[in-house]
Amino acid sequence: MKSNIIYIVLLFALCFGFKAQAQKVKITEYGDKIAGLASEEEKETLDKLINGLPNSIYVNKDNKAQIFQRGDKIIESMSLRKSEDLEILEKVFVNMFKDIKIIEIEWNATDSFVLLNRNFLSQFPTLKYIYIKSYENLSQQFVESQFPTLIEYLRDGVGVEVIYVTMEQPN
Repeated sequence: MKSNIIYIVLLFALCFGFKAQAQKVKITEYGDKIAGLASEEEKETLDKLINGLPNSIYVNKDNKAQIFQRGDKIIESMSLRKSEDLEILEKVFVNMFKDIKIIEIEWNATDSFVLLNRNFLSQFPTLKYIYIKSYENLSQQFVESQFPTLIEYLRDGVGVEVIYVTMEQPN
């Protein structure tokens, strides 16, 4: 009887005593990310993906899904300005999601950016980066606080890195 009680106490300690730790999401400022890459080839590849006009899908001002594609190259980039853009693009271009390497979010700092579909990342098997850009002064803590659902979903261990940049105000 005494040993049964010990086993029960041990079982409870093992089950409830240790908190499962979620994977830490890597959130890096763009300049720091580029500076931290080992080779020029890696730097050039990332810079081209972010700044080099890759073939992309996006939602225009009229809330219509659009595609920018040169030749027959695969679509590697998706641009979002608000949470609803993902749903609009999903209805038209879901078959292209498998090749997306970067999701660019241009955030206006006023709208909440909430992703409702917890499994949305499973549609992007080749996704490497989520690139957040804003005129708002961004930091790692600020990104975590303003994109809580996105960060939570990334903690599931998909290996996607968040890169952010504060854009300069136009004159």
